[in-house]
Amino acid sequence: MAEINCSETSHITDTLRVRKVRFTCQECGKTFTPELNGVAPYAKTSLQTWQLIYREFSNKITFSDIAKWYGLSTDRIIQIFDEKNRYVPRRPLPEVLYIDEIKFQTDFD
Repeated sequence: MAEINCSETSHITDTLRVRKVRFTCQECGKTFTPELNGVAPYAKTSLQTWQLIYREFSNKITFSDIAKWYGLSTDRIIQIFDEKNRYVPRRPLPEVLYIDEIKFQTDFD
């Protein structure tokens, strides 16, 4: 039995429990399971839920709020964000960078 996190609307967590059927090839004897539409192989989250999570990234909310709404961990939401946004353009630094009130301390005890 597989449990898949699938949400049709944002902020509602639904779990789909699927009893997967195994078929055996008559010629070679290998077993296989048919694919589920809308769920990637070995995934625990549906593709529709991923699209809803991607849409939440454009809103001004925290990763932990998204994690609570979709029943995932905050670390997993950060991983999804990093996978979706592989390249983040960096702005150039100014010619002069001034940092005030920095205290460097080393302990050798």
